[in-house]
Amino acid sequence: MRDLDLREILTLAIAICVVVSALIAYGFSLKAIFNPVVLYLSVLYLLWPYRSSEIGGRLIVVITVLLVVWGIYKLGRTLSPFLVGLGLAYMFDPVVVKLERYIPRSLGIALVMMALVIFVLGVAFFIAFPAVKQMIGLTNLIYDFYTGKIVPYLSRGGGADESPMRQILDAVMTDFKSKVPQIASSISGYAFRLFSNVASALLSILGFVVVPVITFYMLSEIKALRGFAVRMVERSPRSGVIKEFLRDVDESLSQFLRGQLLVSSLVALLTSFGLFIIGLLGPTDLRNYALLVGIIAGIANMIPYIGAILGAIPGVLICLSSPGYRWYFLLAVVGWFFLVQFTEGNFISPKLMGRTLNLNPVLILVAVFIGSDLIGPVGMLLAIPSVCVIRAGVRTGIKTLKGE
Repeated sequence: MRDLDLREILTLAIAICVVVSALIAYGFSLKAIFNPVVLYLSVLYLLWPYRSSEIGGRLIVVITVLLVVWGIYKLGRTLSPFLVGLGLAYMFDPVVVKLERYIPRSLGIALVMMALVIFVLGVAFFIAFPAVKQMIGLTNLIYDFYTGKIVPYLSRGGGADESPMRQILDAVMTDFKSKVPQIASSISGYAFRLFSNVASALLSILGFVVVPVITFYMLSEIKALRGFAVRMVERSPRSGVIKEFLRDVDESLSQFLRGQLLVSSLVALLTSFGLFIIGLLGPTDLRNYALLVGIIAGIANMIPYIGAILGAIPGVLICLSSPGYRWYFLLAVVGWFFLVQFTEGNFISPKLMGRTLNLNPVLILVAVFIGSDLIGPVGMLLAIPSVCVIRAGVRTGIKTLKGE
């Protein structure tokens, strides 16, 4: 394998500069010239004669990966059904493999898809819609707690109406009161508003239909796709490195992703059950909002470390704002959240997910905050999977540099 020498590198650089200068001279805008697709094709054309060299091959791989990332970013909404279908196929393929021992694979895929559709519809009708209604009621409850208890407490010292703390809280609660019902009502009325715009409705229905179709196809053809990927990788001079990287990513993510959904579901179920029982004995609002708080706790549990605190806050606020509030009910709520987290951390997660990640807690927290800053709550949820992929790449790169 021949490397590019200095003269060839300079020739490539000069050629790129000449092409760009010529396009500018003929009146093309810089935005059109540096369109990622046009730029990729131009650079690929220049690098193609040197694809067999080490530097040329690496440059082609780098620009191809960058183009794929850019395409996913720009076409995220269009590609989302395909990405969701691919993710579901990846998660449920082990289930199909186990069923394949007893029944034909096609029948196993059909059973898995049927169970998945029934589960999604059941969650939508029996959990999502009631949770939206509870969200509106919870908003009013917290606002009434603020105006009925917090404001009188701040007003005891006299002149508290003009205090900075009172002004800040008033602004926050006013915004909270106005925004959350809008969000909740927009969620509950989403299906009806879709049909006010025929194109939007058709696209949404198409996306809903496409996801199970893509999932079914991916589950049916996943063996062929894996075989194709293996053949493509084996053609590369770095096939061993690529295989090791993909194997590391699969081992890190597969058990984590599949286990995390089950763990979060169990946390949501345990939280809702405990708050419902406490609500039967004490504040009725705990019983009324047990489902919503459980869902919040389950989703928040996907966020490492700080998720447990975020999940407990709504339950504590409901207990404090309930008419039948007593200090021992608050203690029971806090104790139940602690018990759920203790059970999850010491029994449920080790059993379902194992301890294969071995990530430093500080690294996890840094990743969570970076993800939150970049893309908000979704970034917090994607923090650990992203770190797993990056770690696999770093491990593979270090081994390659060491010549292992």
